[in-house]
Amino acid sequence: MQHAVSERFSRAIALGLGVLLLALLPYANAAGEDRELAALRAQANTESANKELVRRWLSELWDQARFEVADELLAEKFTRHSEGYPAQGPDAYVAIIKSCHDAFPDTRITMVAEPIAEGDRVFVRWRWTGTHEHPFRGVAPTSRKIDVLGEDVIRIQDGRITDVWPLFDPLRLMFQLGALQQVAGDKLKQ
Repeated sequence: MQHAVSERFSRAIALGLGVLLLALLPYANAAGEDRELAALRAQANTESANKELVRRWLSELWDQARFEVADELLAEKFTRHSEGYPAQGPDAYVAIIKSCHDAFPDTRITMVAEPIAEGDRVFVRWRWTGTHEHPFRGVAPTSRKIDVLGEDVIRIQDGRITDVWPLFDPLRLMFQLGALQQVAGDKLKQ
């Protein structure tokens, strides 16, 4: 008899524990979902912060020529990946931006569309306008207006821009400056 009571008691405890586990199962799943939701929120916050950093980079560094913010926005081992005008480090990159502002004193760089962020990368589309008043990459001043569209893919780590891959049509820029026509005319004269 004592054995039967002990066995019923054991079954009751097992049943009670089973019911308790079943009752807690939704909460365990919710905790997992909470972790996933927290991870998604963290990623969204990071992507939002990355887009804001790119807005500042375009507005303050490129458009306003506030070169002092380069150290704040760019990583120490920053790289501009470009066949024509690569740059290693913030100083070399700022030199490229200065050359644009020197040649086109009224330079304006504006964002054409909202940046798109995915993980540590941000894609931004921009427009560069200005008047060619001083020499630029071997082209004498022409006083011509330029209007160039371009895009950049930007990588960000630890709140700073580490890499930029610029995408624009340099031939369109040179055509607007009259440089291609000048080269073609010189070739025809020969």
